[in-house]
Amino acid sequence: MRHLQASAIAAIAGALLTAAGCSRDEPAPVEAPPLPEAAQQIRERLMSLDRVDGLWGEGDASSHFEAWLDGESVVFIEERMAVGDYGDYRDEFYFADGELFHYRRTGVQREIATDGEGESRLVDVRLEIDFTPEGKPTASAKTVDGAAADVEDFEIVAARRHARTLEGMALAFFRGDDGATGGYYVLGERRHTFQPCGGAEIYWVVGDEMVLDMLRQRYEAVATEPYQPVFARVVAEPAGKATEGPAADTQGLWKITEVREVRARQRTDCR
Repeated sequence: MRHLQASAIAAIAGALLTAAGCSRDEPAPVEAPPLPEAAQQIRERLMSLDRVDGLWGEGDASSHFEAWLDGESVVFIEERMAVGDYGDYRDEFYFADGELFHYRRTGVQREIATDGEGESRLVDVRLEIDFTPEGKPTASAKTVDGAAADVEDFEIVAARRHARTLEGMALAFFRGDDGATGGYYVLGERRHTFQPCGGAEIYWVVGDEMVLDMLRQRYEAVATEPYQPVFARVVAEPAGKATEGPAADTQGLWKITEVREVRARQRTDCR
């Protein structure tokens, strides 16, 4: 499988887009072309597929992605990536028989004046690449603020590499061999707890803002009432004992570093 390295795009974006001044003019939206038929067929059956969520990060680049699997094969990944002040992207990766066959990027990135002295500005970027099963590009198209632009070789290589990275992460999450812990997560006023499977201990959740925001978003999408426990799989570690506030009434602090899954409870949870 081939996959883009978000860091590759981050590093290149950083090299291209460093500027003294910054214009915040928003680019005009450009309508994306229709998806290839095979990619559209995948999107039409997403509701029937398994899904895992994850976070990726390297350097100034970070992302949240969702991957859909048919059996143990990844067929689609949607990623939302932020590259510091240099850009924000939505990337889509479509797979067939374990191989990337279509990549789409939409978003904005910072561009500097060609003379290197003018202000930077945000431009709208659209990129589409089709691949053979052997990973060779068969067709590609790119626009910058609606005008046709060349697709660079590094963009093709980066897309394949990063797709491979995300696919590997998604498979590890799905198979449960990613070091994650399952348990019940609850969010509410003065309540932010996680109870790992197999025990009665309840921990107070802490973590980086990006991780906690993802948890909250997933919880709100799943929970139907306040303080409702939902099942979550997370990578976490003990982080000491709180001495004040509601956290002091729990077993201790539980620092979550990665979120693998958040969904409604099922009878087979924690077995």
